[in-house]
Amino acid sequence: MKRSLSLVVILCAFCVISTACRDGERARNAAPSPSLHSSIAPKDSASSSSSSNSAPSGVIEPSSSTAENSDDVLKRNFSRVIPLRIPESFFVEKTIVSGAAEAILILRRDEPEEARIIRLNLTTGEIDEVWKKADSFVFPEDFKAIAGADGGSSLEWLSYDRIKGKTETYRESGGQVTTDTAIARKSPDGKRIAVYGSIGAGIWGRTEGGTSKYVQWTSGEKDAQPLWFPDGSGFVYLRDTGKQLGDGAGPVYALAQFDIRTRKTTDLPFGFGFWGGIGWLVPGKTIQANNGFDDMKGIKVVDLASGTEKQLNQTADLDYLTDAYNNVDKKLLISDLGKFTFYNDRGDLLSEVPWPTGLDEYTSKNPEFAGGSEQSAAYYDSARIGGRFGPSLVSFSPDGSHLSYRLGAVGESDKDVVRGTRLVVARSDGSGAKWATDDYLNISEYAWFPSSDSLLARVSLPTDPRNVFLGIVDVSRPVE
Repeated sequence: MKRSLSLVVILCAFCVISTACRDGERARNAAPSPSLHSSIAPKDSASSSSSSNSAPSGVIEPSSSTAENSDDVLKRNFSRVIPLRIPESFFVEKTIVSGAAEAILILRRDEPEEARIIRLNLTTGEIDEVWKKADSFVFPEDFKAIAGADGGSSLEWLSYDRIKGKTETYRESGGQVTTDTAIARKSPDGKRIAVYGSIGAGIWGRTEGGTSKYVQWTSGEKDAQPLWFPDGSGFVYLRDTGKQLGDGAGPVYALAQFDIRTRKTTDLPFGFGFWGGIGWLVPGKTIQANNGFDDMKGIKVVDLASGTEKQLNQTADLDYLTDAYNNVDKKLLISDLGKFTFYNDRGDLLSEVPWPTGLDEYTSKNPEFAGGSEQSAAYYDSARIGGRFGPSLVSFSPDGSHLSYRLGAVGESDKDVVRGTRLVVARSDGSGAKWATDDYLNISEYAWFPSSDSLLARVSLPTDPRNVFLGIVDVSRPVE
């Protein structure tokens, strides 16, 4: 189950985030910097004690006579490669695996501004345009794709219309696109829809189907983010208390519960303040709040039954911080500062697993690493001279059996020892890490297939960043 982000937070931070994303995308599509070199990786040295314990020897710079053909590099890393051809002047914001042989691409163009969603058949390469709209953008992290029995999918997404000045909800199924002129959340039983953000103050609702009109359910000016209970009897939401936090942080929010039958709101016994984005960990039981503001990132877990809330972290050191939730094992993973930390869905600490070392010559551990502090030395030797190097984009397979992540350069720096990342697959507890790809490549993003036996990566070569591909990585062999 994918946890949704706060549209309130996303809207406030959009300018910063979208600029960073576009700058990163353009950097990947620009000609290589003269100070950086191609980083086709050496062969793994995990079996060689001498190479795994030695410091990185520097960025590899193959000469033109020895540089490998790009087709050979791609074939070595992926079981199948699909060239990605998108309309001129558009860039990819997100790739979603929506079925066994289908991917959804969210595209965007800056001038003139336009958003598009396309469906790509990974077997035939055929592209079907699902939707497009001028003067608009899509919120990538709120995009939902539900795989159907026929191998296709139904879609739901949020788009901000700059002309109207509002966020709208779109749904596509069977080629038909429908819309709600607000941020809409349908109850799990499909009987009701809760909306907010465009109709008026508070959260409004109506019965799905028929001709029923929206009625006002809550009254706070900026009430937001309804999370439906599994039985559709009501929802938890952020209630606007009428006070302001100041410094652009928005309203002081309370976590509250709305009951459909009685039409009553009850404040829950948790702190008032900045809650950020909220989403279910276990629907109806526990909630994750991403409550960092401005240049901070925080993760808090709330247990509705016990009335407890636990702030798991609050930090401004965002270089390596990333998290993921295992829906099968009900475990929350936070990766940061040299380790994977696992919590249960109530926020109780379960285990800590060090980041892997000795996988190749770039992943030897820095002997000066102090650990446990934002001021500690870099974990990997490859990051000692200034560039950042470590895991990023952690994710669990749909069946919960494996953990995956990129390992390599985090961002781009003229001090990077190696450019790009490789994909790693490990057991769900973080142990048994092994390479899933052979070379350090520009892997912009990746996602699991529903079958949990393969990954789809959007990738380009460090030597040719303009040509972008989708590569399928076969991980069906179990991690030993």
